[in-house]
Amino acid sequence: MEQKSGTEVPAKWSERVRTALEVRSFAIADARFERGQRWIGPSGHMLEFTQEGNLELRGPTAQLLWQSKTSAGNAAALILKMNGELVIVDWRGYPLWSTGTAGNEGAFLALQRDGNLVLYSAEMTALWETGTAVA
Repeated sequence: MEQKSGTEVPAKWSERVRTALEVRSFAIADARFERGQRWIGPSGHMLEFTQEGNLELRGPTAQLLWQSKTSAGNAAALILKMNGELVIVDWRGYPLWSTGTAGNEGAFLALQRDGNLVLYSAEMTALWETGTAVA
């Protein structure tokens, strides 16, 4: 997935959101994550789309925090669509797992410093999250 670095967080966003996103680790719409790819955030959290087709979020010590449970479904790729839907598809492009967030053009995925993976709308509303934030 394409990552944006060094992007300033707008002052109008809440302090909670600003703090979470200061990690400057983003995936923008129309991004594709293939089997075997990893996304490592500055806090050491890692998002990996395994060779088996499972999307896994791991903590800095490699402990499993969250997973998509798609390894048995012939998963081929994780895609952040232009419409704001985060989806895991099989080799034919059929969805196996989805956030159900279509209709949110401009959405982006953030691997936050606190360990939470969050899909935000362009207006900075959390559309979906793994719920793995550690205080």
